[in-house]
Formats: sequence, structure tokens, C-alpha cells
Amino acid sequence: MGRRLRHLRDLQGRRRPRRAAGRRHRRPHRGGRRRRQPLRGHPHHPHHHRLQHRHHRRGRRPAVLGRPRRPGQRQRVALARAIVADPTVLLLDEALSALDEPLRDSLRRELVSLTRREGLTTVHVTHDRAEALSIADRIVVLGEGRIQQIAAPAELVSRPATAEVAAFIADATLLDAASLPVEPSEIIGSGETLTLAVLPHMVEVLPPGEDGIPAQVRSVLYDAGDWSLTLDALDTVFRATVRGTRPEVGEPVTMHVTGPLGYRS
Repeated sequence: MGRRLRHLRDLQGRRRPRRAAGRRHRRPHRGGRRRRQPLRGHPHHPHHHRLQHRHHRRGRRPAVLGRPRRPGQRQRVALARAIVADPTVLLLDEALSALDEPLRDSLRRELVSLTRREGLTTVHVTHDRAEALSIADRIVVLGEGRIQQIAAPAELVSRPATAEVAAFIADATLLDAASLPVEPSEIIGSGETLTLAVLPHMVEVLPPGEDGIPAQVRSVLYDAGDWSLTLDALDTVFRATVRGTRPEVGEPVTMHVTGPLGYRS
């Protein structure tokens, strides 16, 4: 007792650290007494041929005993285990949130390809807007425990059902209709008291002195070839996207708003 065995490696609390990834691809245990089965990986094991088929269709060799797991392999293992169980609906809850961006993008594409090839209905819960818009056929936006909108990604971005959805999905700026100097005919929507949603693509950034609303650049971020700006104007913050020369923080500019969305307050 108390003697330290130096020849044993620290297992770091793992249940079975040397169990190969392929050996985990089996139906979940449903309780009750376990029956003795052939060694996993053996040709007589019940799931051996199904696993070989899955690996072959995904273009991968089955993992071998003792091979270290690379980043993201655990997500692939969990997904394979779920699909082997032949579910009617697959539920993924923040399945990719803990991964680095390049690996996350790779697994997004793999997930879409795999679920469509298998004809599998998937419910993917995520707070990542880019992830939802990129992989979903239809998106359900929840707010305060209620469904705010159900729509395809393109429809959700171009025509949000509520001002809150516009702010969440499209980074829209919300403000009272009376505070924004635009013609009523330019507002998309109707109602006596309106809340306006100004999406980034509705804001045109012009040099100072032009006709429009005076503004000041608060921040500048590089975004895949464009410059994503936040602008201070009318005692609120607007988002805009420009190309070309990088604006400087604190630089005065003029902004022009076209086609804001109107929602009944």
C-alpha cells in the first residue's frame, strides 16, 4: 500500500485509455446484464461488418488498438456510434463548439455529407450563427422559450420575422422610426409605431461632407476581404461593410441608410 509503481503510466482518469476508436462504434448499452460477445474488432463480432462498411464509405481505415486520437476524433467516434444505432432522428447539442475553427469547418462539411448520404434527419442545437446558416436546411430561432421564426437560411437573413431575429441573426441595429431620417416609402413594412431594423448591407459609408447622416468609425475588423465597421451615429451603433481602403478608427464619415425593415412595436 502506498508504493508508487513507476513503470505504470498515468492514465489520467480515463476508463479504458487504450481502447481503439473503432471498438467504440457499437449500439449503446440498454441496461440489464451484459452478455459475453466476441472480442471487438473480431470478424464474428455483431457490429464488425457494419463498422467496416461505415469506415469504407467515409474513406477511412478502422482505427487500430493503441493509435492515439487526434483532435476531433472523439466527435467522429460519437457520431459513428449514433449512426450505427440507426436512429430515426439524430440530436446534436453543440457538437462542434469545442473544436478549433479549421477542424470545425471540416467536420461541418463531413456532417452534412454523411447525414444526407444516410438520409438521416438531424436536429442540431447551436448558438453559432455561422454554423446554423451554413449547414441547415431550415432554422428554428428560439427566444425566451418561444419559437420566433422557422425559415430557410437565405430567407432568415433577408427577411427576419421580428426585430429581435434581425438583431440576432443579421447584426441589425434597432431604433425608433422617428429617430432615423428616411422616407416612409423606403421602409419595408407598415404600422403606426415602427421599430426599424438596419442591417449592415443597408448602410452605405461615404466621405465626410456628403449628404447623409454624420457618423464616426468606432472599430474596424477584417472580414474575408471586406472591412466590418461599427459606426457611432444618432446616439446608437450601426454596423456596415466596406471594401477597398481600410477606414481609421475615429475617422469622421457619412452614412446613408436604404431600405430599413419596419416592425410593429
